[in-house]
Amino acid sequence: MLGMEVDRKCGGSMYKNIYDHIDGITLFLLSALIRVSIFMGGGTGLIFPDSASYIEYSFFEFRRSPGYPLVISVFQCLMGDNWKLGVVIFQIAMACLSVVILYKTIIMVFDEIQKSVDIPIFVRKPIAYIISLLFAPIPSLSIWDHSIHTESLSVSCSVFFIYMSIKWILSKKTKDGAIAALVGLLGFMIKTALFIYPICLIILWVLMFVSEKTQRKNILGMGILLGFVVVFFVIWVRMVYKYTGVVSVSDLTALHSLIKTIDTGQYKYWPDAELVNEIEQVIISRGPDTSVADIAHEAINIFPDKKSVVAYTKYCLNADRENYYKYQILLMWNNRWTSVITPYSSLRFIPGYIEAAYHVFFKVLYIFIFALFGLLMGMIRWIRHKSCPYIIIGLSGGMLTILISVFWGSYAEWGRLLVYIVPFIFVSVSYYIYIIIGKVVNIYDLNKHGQLSDMERNDSE
Repeated sequence: MLGMEVDRKCGGSMYKNIYDHIDGITLFLLSALIRVSIFMGGGTGLIFPDSASYIEYSFFEFRRSPGYPLVISVFQCLMGDNWKLGVVIFQIAMACLSVVILYKTIIMVFDEIQKSVDIPIFVRKPIAYIISLLFAPIPSLSIWDHSIHTESLSVSCSVFFIYMSIKWILSKKTKDGAIAALVGLLGFMIKTALFIYPICLIILWVLMFVSEKTQRKNILGMGILLGFVVVFFVIWVRMVYKYTGVVSVSDLTALHSLIKTIDTGQYKYWPDAELVNEIEQVIISRGPDTSVADIAHEAINIFPDKKSVVAYTKYCLNADRENYYKYQILLMWNNRWTSVITPYSSLRFIPGYIEAAYHVFFKVLYIFIFALFGLLMGMIRWIRHKSCPYIIIGLSGGMLTILISVFWGSYAEWGRLLVYIVPFIFVSVSYYIYIIIGKVVNIYDLNKHGQLSDMERNDSE
């Protein structure tokens, strides 16, 4: 009898655990169905020009982050010639998990808003579920799942980073902050451009330390930990310089700078006329229809090493900083209607109108305005309530940082390079949706009861 009672309790506990996580389980399975359908509709392990630098990566050259090449190496060891299939399955699994984590992030944000806005609690999960489900089939995200490129894992890492960062903001626990920093470093190991995530954490910590006087002891440990993160980056940059001669997190800085030096026409400012003439010969030989990137890929071979490329581009760009700054601003302006969600008409199982909807609303200009709006609202709320709204300031600041860093450091392929901004947009939109619902509910209560108490009015603001 005792054994039967124990079995009954264990079975009940197991079913309760499944029930408690049914939202996450169904989201994972639905995401898997969508992503696997996309996988079945496309190739396995699509190779792009940049893919070779990951497949043929040398772990002792420090040319770019080693995380993705390490993933490839692991599956090459485990699956031999079928390693691309292993990488694709791993990326799909991480993508599906990221949808579940996005759902948990949105719920966490809703719970925080719920403290100051009286909203029927039963509406949280359906809204979070729908928003998360909209994230799952985005063509521009899912297409990278079956490609040998960093984009799929960088988006997944971005979702994990946002989740842990918000958890740390709410708990102020060093453990949560340490995991957020670790995920940020992991993201950097996957994609060099994600070096901005630890920087965002440092900025958030400074904001907390300045504004949360009563919490300074609690967050001091995180400050020490972030100090070690800074040391890590100093060592990393030092190693990149040692092996490539480039003072940066990646030697790609040399190529990108050369592209912009040629594109601005400032390559002519170099005092050595012979070198300038060689670059012009490359430009002429490639013809007017050749992209600046292709020209730069050939022109970079003129230089003896990457260090000399950096010296050359630095001199030329500094010769007319005003023109260079105008170029950078115009680069972003001229691409303002570029969508970070690129439609892929080849995915026939995704209706065209869904692709078009994603494509329309995720324009660079809209995202820029949306991020500025979030920062402005956050600052107004901070001033009015004497309390920093870290979540919305962090999300909005993150979007702006990604936009500026990508346009400043890159030269093309914005739809691909900006793809990891998408999770920030989804969480931010969720934040505003719940706030708006709260306002509507408060207006309804006002009409129903005639007026709100002072406390209720202050909370609703």
